[in-house]
Amino acid sequence: MKIIEGNENYTAIVIKLPVKQNVPALDNLKRVTIFGNDVLVGKNDGEDDLYLFFCAGTKLSQKFLSNNNLYRDHLLNSNQELKGFFEQNGRVKALKFKGIISTGFVIPVSSLSYLGELKLKEGDSFNNIAGDDVATKYIIPSNIPSAGKKEKNTINSRLVELLIPNQFRFHEQTNHLSRNLDKLYPDDIIIITDKWHGSSCILSKVLIKKNLGIFNRILNKIGIKNIPTQEWGYIYSSGKPKSNLVKGIETNSSPAYTNSNQDYYSSNIWKRAFDDWKHTLEDGISLYGELVGYTKNGGYIQNKYDYSCKPGEYKFIIYRITYTKSDGSKIEFSWQQIKNYCLKYGLEHVKELYFGKITKFGSPNNFEIGEEEHWMKNVYDEFCFTYLEKDCKWCINTVPSEGIVVRRDGMDSFEAYKLKSKKFLLDEEKELEKGEENLNSEENA
Repeated sequence: MKIIEGNENYTAIVIKLPVKQNVPALDNLKRVTIFGNDVLVGKNDGEDDLYLFFCAGTKLSQKFLSNNNLYRDHLLNSNQELKGFFEQNGRVKALKFKGIISTGFVIPVSSLSYLGELKLKEGDSFNNIAGDDVATKYIIPSNIPSAGKKEKNTINSRLVELLIPNQFRFHEQTNHLSRNLDKLYPDDIIIITDKWHGSSCILSKVLIKKNLGIFNRILNKIGIKNIPTQEWGYIYSSGKPKSNLVKGIETNSSPAYTNSNQDYYSSNIWKRAFDDWKHTLEDGISLYGELVGYTKNGGYIQNKYDYSCKPGEYKFIIYRITYTKSDGSKIEFSWQQIKNYCLKYGLEHVKELYFGKITKFGSPNNFEIGEEEHWMKNVYDEFCFTYLEKDCKWCINTVPSEGIVVRRDGMDSFEAYKLKSKKFLLDEEKELEKGEENLNSEENA
C-alpha cells in the first residue's frame, strides 16, 4: 500500500460502517456519516464487515471501475451485461438525493479481489495497492494549448536554475480536519478562519542565484573568491502547481522570467498580484494568500464568487507568512505576527472567526468527557453547526460559503486543517458538470 504525495486527501480508507440512520422516503437505503461525509448505503449492509470509503473529488482507477462493473457505459465493464453509475472520468461525485447531500462512496473491500488476496484492516489508507492507483485526486483535463516545446523548455529550465534549495517553498497540503481530529489537543491555541474560494498565490523575496556574467563566471571558475553568487530576488507563483514550477522570477542581475506554461486565465493573475504587492516584501519574507474576485479582463477567478469586488477588481487575502534565513531555515509567523505584518503594509488577511484555546470554544460540555476522541468529536460537530452550510456573507452573489480552516498557532511549521461545507461541495460538483475548468484542480484543493 502506498500514499501518493499530493493525494493524501483522496485515499481509499478501510472502514466499518457507523450507526445507520433512517432516511424518509427511502426504504432500502440508510445514511451513515463517515469523516463528516454523509453517504447512502444498503439497509442490509453489515456493520461488522470491512468497506472502502472514497470522498467526493476522488478519481477511481479504470481497473477498479471495470472489474466492479461500475461504469455507466456497460461496454467498459468486465461484465458487459451489467451497468453502474460512474462516468468515464471515474470521479466520485457530490450528489443530493432525497434531501441528503452525499459526499462520498462506500463499497465492500471485496471490490479489490481482482488484485488477488489482500490483508486489509480497519484504518488502512492508500492510493495505490498491489500496483493499481485505485484512488487519486481528480484533475480536470485542460484543452488549453501550451507554448512551443523549445521555447517552453528554455524558459522553464532557467526558472529552475535560478532557484536555491530551501529558499522558496510551495504551500503544504492542507488536510481534512475530519481525518485529523487526533492531531488537536486540549491545550492548543487555535485560529478558525473563513475559507475563501479563489486561487492560491505566493509572493516571495528570497535568495536567488546571481547572473554572474561571462567575466565573473571565469573568475569564479579559476577560484577567485568573494564573488557574490547570490542576491535577493522576487518569486511569484501559485500555491502548488502540477508542474511544481513557479510562475515567475525577477532579480537585479537577470532579465525577468515568466513561466511559459499556459494558464486557465486569459490574464496572468499572479503577475498582477506581484506587481501590486511587490513593495510589501521584506528580505526573506514569503506571503501566502488567496486571489479572489475578478481577473483583469472581468472574468471571475472562481465562478460567481465576487467577494464584494467589482468586475476587474480582485483581493489578495493573506493566510500565512514565513521568514527564510540565508541558510535556508524557515520561521513560521504566528497569527498575531501575520496580523501585525498585514497592518504594517495595508495587506488584508483571512477573516478571523475564533482565536483562543480550543477548550474555550463553544459549549463547556464539549470537554466533560475524558477521552480525547470524544471531546474532539463534540468540538468538530460544533464547528460544523456554527460555521457550515451557510451562504457566503462576503459575496454580493448568493453562493455557499466554502468552509473554514482550523490552524494550530505557535507551531514551527504550518499546521492547519480544512473543513468544507456540503452545500459548497454540491455546488462545486455542478460547476464541474458544466465543464468549467476550476483552477482548484491545479492548486491545493
